[in-house]
Amino acid sequence: VSLTYGGVYTLYKGDTSGRPVLQVLEMRRNPGGSAGADRYVLLLSDGAHTQKAMLAPELNPLAEARGLCALCAVRLVDYLSNEVDGRRVVVVNEMELLASPEEMGNRKVGSPVPVETQGAASPNSVASPSGPTPSASGARTPRPEADASALTELPIARLSPYVQRWKVVGRVTARTGVKHWSKPTGSGRLFSANIIDREGSEIRCTFFNEAADRCYGLLEVGRAVELGNGRLKAANKQYSTLDAEYEINFGEEAHVVPAAAGAAAEIGGPKYRFRPLEGVASTDPGSTVDVLAVVKGHSEARDITTRQGKELTKRELTLADDSGYQIQATIWGDRAREPPSQWASHPVVALRGVRVSDWGGRSISTGASTDVSIEPTTLPDYKKLRNWWDFSGHKQALTALTLNADGTPAGGEDDPGAGSGAYVSLASLETTPPNENVDVVAVVRSASEPQTVMSRNGREVVKRTLTLVDDSGVQVNAALWGERAAADSPLAPRWAECPVAAVRGARLSDYDGRSLSLGQTARLDLDPEGLARAGALRAWFAERGNLIDPRPLSVPPEGGGGGGGGDG
Repeated sequence: VSLTYGGVYTLYKGDTSGRPVLQVLEMRRNPGGSAGADRYVLLLSDGAHTQKAMLAPELNPLAEARGLCALCAVRLVDYLSNEVDGRRVVVVNEMELLASPEEMGNRKVGSPVPVETQGAASPNSVASPSGPTPSASGARTPRPEADASALTELPIARLSPYVQRWKVVGRVTARTGVKHWSKPTGSGRLFSANIIDREGSEIRCTFFNEAADRCYGLLEVGRAVELGNGRLKAANKQYSTLDAEYEINFGEEAHVVPAAAGAAAEIGGPKYRFRPLEGVASTDPGSTVDVLAVVKGHSEARDITTRQGKELTKRELTLADDSGYQIQATIWGDRAREPPSQWASHPVVALRGVRVSDWGGRSISTGASTDVSIEPTTLPDYKKLRNWWDFSGHKQALTALTLNADGTPAGGEDDPGAGSGAYVSLASLETTPPNENVDVVAVVRSASEPQTVMSRNGREVVKRTLTLVDDSGVQVNAALWGERAAADSPLAPRWAECPVAAVRGARLSDYDGRSLSLGQTARLDLDPEGLARAGALRAWFAERGNLIDPRPLSVPPEGGGGGGGGDG
């Protein structure tokens, strides 16, 4: 194998157009510590000069198991060469192993010297067969301004403090609110966002002051963006649950624009690695996991003050899944302050990057990098979990992973806001025993005119029959009684709008098949705000639900029949 004479010199001058063949004279491993993976530093030679280079982390297997070692020969395929603080830094992203030390005679080729000593040499003193003749001047090349046109797109996995003038293109997977901070040295504002690129790598970005004001609206969750002119720092694992070795800080020079349409189409959404709650029981504290579960109950939001004097808002959720377990999850900040009605509907939630704690046995907690998705209907396991809860899970005895000091399950049935039960699908009513109270969310497809009927105790009472449908493809009659059914009720104009109705405490009857009765104690909310299940049903009905022919569980209403008699 012949080395590329002058190959190191072209590296030193920043020319990365060739594929030089070089010999590895030395290889040293630098432990990554808390910052991430170990890094390998090579001393490369072309037989005349030497230059240090750093391996990208994804090439570590070459050094650990695949033959990269001192005195072997390699070809550089993809690499970067930048000047950082007056010294040349080379990062190798891809290389080929060409010859073993034995094939190189177990010896160093030539008598190479550090390339820095060649800095002022004549351009003719070193041949450069694979690229243009290098400049003879030993002066440092002026650094161009890092405007958008001078930025080179890099995958997140290849970002390094030794690489300059880069940009990344990715999709926003999570974003915090803007936070204001104050210290004796000054005050300011900041927010953080997580970005995932087309390769699936993800990194945390924090924007300060002017950048926070200018970029917050551009970084909406789900939007594809191009970012540059940031500063890399070692990732703080106390605040980030991502795998990235680094995170990015952006100041007033931040470059943030929407990604080009072609690039945006290549970037997927967040990638989940869900672990059933049964598996969380054996997960080491401090680990991060992804969880897909149903909100069984929730506490009220409450403000606390940390030992450092910071004021925070927290809320506890009790999560359950079809592995037969439940766990307490703590959510913080803006998410904890959102209306409690969205949790009361027992939505399915996908939590990505929650930290496992051994508090109370096992519990989980969100962080600044945690992505919380409510009713993620596009996930493959969503429907399976939704059906499990609606048909059987809400009645199932679950094993609690989080316990109070007295050994009783934390959260659970007595969670404030948990309501009288779980919102269930209309299809589940077919197998629910009659005379039970149930909670449903459904679209009011139609409503009969109010009628005066005789109740069981001989009193006249007003009744109106509502026809309810939901995305389980089932239709059920619901009898509304008393003042709410009257023609002059404030609800009367709403029925023609096909509102979404959230019903608590309806009595299930086997009169005329399966039907519901909403007496005076039943709670009825039309188009409730902040209820994720209501929003999903509203969209379903507008798109296709109004066109389907649902399967009726009740006999169609005729005259004053149906509903099993009033309790008004």
